[in-house]
Amino acid sequence: MKSSHREHEMALYAAQAMTISDIAEEKDKAKSHHHTYDARLGIEMFEDNYKHALEHYSGRFPD
Repeated sequence: MKSSHREHEMALYAAQAMTISDIAEEKDKAKSHHHTYDARLGIEMFEDNYKHALEHYSGRFPD
């Protein structure tokens, strides 16, 4: 099923919020273990969060 524009926007905003939280957690973990945070993880987290959010919203909010 193709997702609507509205569903994509909602998934985008949800993924942004989840990713901000995930990045903060990862930075805290890296700091506590004396490692450097790898910024590439943020891209992977965003992709996963977006897919998850789109699955959640898909079919619920047609344009």
